Amino acid sequence: VNPMYLAGYARIPKEMAQDLPFISTFVPQELNEDFLRTESNEFAVTIQANATAGVSAGANSAESIINFIAQLAKLDRAPNGIALDPDGWASILKTKPQDYSVPGGLIIDPNGNVAIAGLPLFICNWTGMAGKAIVADWSQIWRVEVDPLSLASSDTEGTNFTKNQVTYRLECREALTVRRSDA
Repeated sequence: VNPMYLAGYARIPKEMAQDLPFISTFVPQELNEDFLRTESNEFAVTIQANATAGVSAGANSAESIINFIAQLAKLDRAPNGIALDPDGWASILKTKPQDYSVPGGLIIDPNGNVAIAGLPLFICNWTGMAGKAIVADWSQIWRVEVDPLSLASSDTEGTNFTKNQVTYRLECREALTVRRSDA
């Protein structure tokens, strides 16, 4: 495990900070969003590098995922969630065999939440594989935090001084570790 500093940034003119009251709520929200996006992208590299490819001959995406769940169960693993990109999610929601039924074990609630064989399906932009799913025992993937989340600001970073701007940085030193790549 090699913990790295991951950070989210926001840069605003000083005038905005002084003149617009909503900035005091906007900047923390924007920093958090940018940090989470950076963290997701970095952690995706670790997850993709440790993912074991499965082979499935399902007639559609939902059936293929059910086959992947079974493959993990045969390895004595306990999958507890499914991550896939927005196109894969859309494919699942549009699965309609000829009789307009969906494969057994597929549940779509009125809010659009999807579960396959009881496992929740999560839309993730970081899967890195269009239309592909990552079925996993997510309890085998740990986030290791070395330095906690911290906030810093600077009016001297880059051209901030001459442009009268302030850069805010939200950072944390952390890593993702995969205990069992076969899970």
